[in-house]
Amino acid sequence: MGVATAKPSIKRGWDLRINEPVRQFFYLPLLHSENLSDQPRYMCLVLKRLSLTDSSTLDDAKAHREDIRQFGRFPYRNCTLKRIDINAEREFLTNGGCKFRLKNFLKVT
Repeated sequence: MGVATAKPSIKRGWDLRINEPVRQFFYLPLLHSENLSDQPRYMCLVLKRLSLTDSSTLDDAKAHREDIRQFGRFPYRNCTLKRIDINAEREFLTNGGCKFRLKNFLKVT
């Protein structure tokens, strides 16, 4: 529901009527979407419409995008959504999940 509300609001430019940092709340549904096409859209909006003071926002976005790229979903939601883990997801979560991935992004970038 968040994405369904965020996309038309952004398209109409309503996000630009709101001052930072509150504006980022228009974009967060895209970051947390399990649709891979929403991930680069989030990064583009953050880069163009927010003043970033550090790279942690983009590092987090890259980690989210990689989760979706690798699994097609966020594995840490499986239990809550009563989805069955595949072996790769179980291994990913056992090894620290997105925190592990984010730490690796910080080393590389």
